[in-house]
Amino acid sequence: MPMPGSSAACARRYARSRVYTGRVLRDIGRKLGATPEGGLRTRIEQRMTLVTRLLRQTPKSAGKLYALHETEVDCIFKGEARVRYDFGKAEIVAA
Repeated sequence: MPMPGSSAACARRYARSRVYTGRVLRDIGRKLGATPEGGLRTRIEQRMTLVTRLLRQTPKSAGKLYALHETEVDCIFKGEARVRYDFGKAEIVAA
């Protein structure tokens, strides 16, 4: 039996969360037919597209999605020992 913080336990929890997310996504897709055309249906379809993209990406995928609420977030490599990765948008301002 692996330790609670081991990578095997984390991998199982990650896989299970992907399964649950996929189930909810398919269920919403089935029930979307009863939703009338309009703003709500459009927003639901946009979110479903993002979640589908999130479920299909791999660790080596280009153009990864890091946040559902802010789709323009990128991974900025910093190289510091205490903070290996930083997420956000890099902006350079020259005066």
